[in-house]
Amino acid sequence: MLNKSISNYFNQLNLDNHHFKDYVIPFVVFCLFTLASILFFNHFQDQAIWGNMKVAGGNAFKFCEHNNMGTSLVQTSNTWSNLGFLLTGLIMLFMGIKDTKLKEENKTNLLLKYPVFSIIIGISILYLFVGSFFYHASVTYFFQMIDQTGMYAILLGFMAYNVFRIWPSFKDKSGKTKSSHHWIIFGLLIFDILFLTVLWKIIDINILFTSLALSFIAFSVVYTKKTKAEKFTKVLLYAAVIVYLTSMSIWIMDRSNIFCDPQSLFQGHALWHLLNAVALMLIYFSYRSEHNIISK
Repeated sequence: MLNKSISNYFNQLNLDNHHFKDYVIPFVVFCLFTLASILFFNHFQDQAIWGNMKVAGGNAFKFCEHNNMGTSLVQTSNTWSNLGFLLTGLIMLFMGIKDTKLKEENKTNLLLKYPVFSIIIGISILYLFVGSFFYHASVTYFFQMIDQTGMYAILLGFMAYNVFRIWPSFKDKSGKTKSSHHWIIFGLLIFDILFLTVLWKIIDINILFTSLALSFIAFSVVYTKKTKAEKFTKVLLYAAVIVYLTSMSIWIMDRSNIFCDPQSLFQGHALWHLLNAVALMLIYFSYRSEHNIISK
């Protein structure tokens, strides 16, 4: 009975042709990176290896956790909690790679028909992971830039997929129907470059990112209702919304020193990282469980 239920969920998530062996590589990568990081930070424990790099600004020193300046690991919990993004990014990336090999063009789910979006979102999350992991480990300007542009990259990736859900195809001058994903991905790359080079420095991330994220959530909920999505899809999306709003509340309390013990391993910002990784996975799975969403 349990195996049947698990199999049913896998089918609903369009994972029926995915197997454990398909995820051996991401599991090994996750374990090797974790082990290598433990050995690295332990070896350089009391050395100021980031000393020659420019110190970060903005929110860098507004988190609750105590900053162990002059060491290889400045913010312990805020650093290790980013491993949730590593695992999430690897899973999405390899799901997209597996879907590419399957070439299931008969499926109605857009993520399966166009796995490039899974790959882009997975890479964006891994980019954020690199930035946020080393940003909190070093509190340096360079990794802060990767951290902040990584947050935008993920949001833009999901927003691009949402545009594709609404506008999956168009007719060229000859009247032939073509997929719009090439144009949408091109636009996504332009926006990613703009945020990487200019926008992240001139716009307050606390205002812009939060506004875009909440707008994205509102759109996803409204769109899901209008398309009369299946119950399973709605449950996953609503769960993602609850998890994200919870994480935002914790982020605010951590930054305001309401939910704060600087010396504790249990940090609000670290919990924010973990909950956001869960929210991203839930949103992704909600999209992956959709059916009959292709406009005729």
